[in-house]
Amino acid sequence: MRPLCWLGAAAVLLVAASGQVRADFMVSHTWANGDPVEPQRLFRDAIPSVFTSMKSFPGTINEADFYQTYDLFNPNNSPTPVFITVTSDFQSFGSIYLDSFNPNNLAMNYLGDAGVSGNSTFSITAPADAHLVLGVNSIDGTGSASLGHSYTVSVTGADPVPEPSTLTLLGIGTLGLAAYGWRRRRAAA
Repeated sequence: MRPLCWLGAAAVLLVAASGQVRADFMVSHTWANGDPVEPQRLFRDAIPSVFTSMKSFPGTINEADFYQTYDLFNPNNSPTPVFITVTSDFQSFGSIYLDSFNPNNLAMNYLGDAGVSGNSTFSITAPADAHLVLGVNSIDGTGSASLGHSYTVSVTGADPVPEPSTLTLLGIGTLGLAAYGWRRRRAAA
């Protein structure tokens, strides 16, 4: 192989190796006695978070509810849209936080929420290399109304837009491979 071909092949391999990881996450849970309890819950303002803009903290309601948390990580070295879907046979509510979740201070590290309980979808922009905490809480307190009902949460991290340097490497690799093919055809003639 000629040096130009090696350069093209190396650039294509470098682009392939630097591709961003897309992480999908799904979990189901049934509310039960013994689940942790938060002393307050987020106010449902009917406005889902959208990754294109920050949502203001909606405030809280003094109602004790069951909750569960799930740790997530954005492995990308750039901000990444993250989409969260909550599917529930009863009133469950999703929210997401940066670095940690404090059931006694829901405003701390708040990034976004579904805006409504039950079946919902919302999104946020996860900072680069961020640790996220997804929280799901029951609605209607900790009594028998919530017990035995379940939810499923799915989280999808969208691939980031390629950086200009990635596109440049891809272009160099494509040109190198095209030049190699052209030389082989010319030598065979």
